[in-house]
Amino acid sequence: MKLWLLKRHDEDDFDWDEAVKFVIYAESEERARALAQAEGGGETGWRHDKPFWTDASLTTCTLLPETAESEGVVVRDFHAG
Repeated sequence: MKLWLLKRHDEDDFDWDEAVKFVIYAESEERARALAQAEGGGETGWRHDKPFWTDASLTTCTLLPETAESEGVVVRDFHAG
């Protein structure tokens, strides 16, 4: 598995109960984005009318120089009120 860093373009402009960043092990960028979308908060529902973490115009997804044998979320930076 590859290690991916996902970040919001608007990481300084968020409401409570939203994820800001993820570090995820996944085989592909598409799968990393899907895992982030599944683990997100308000940014994946009420605040946006379309998928958030799968949209490259709203988020970045960068391959990091590490690998693993199984997929999963490593870190979720989440702000709750």
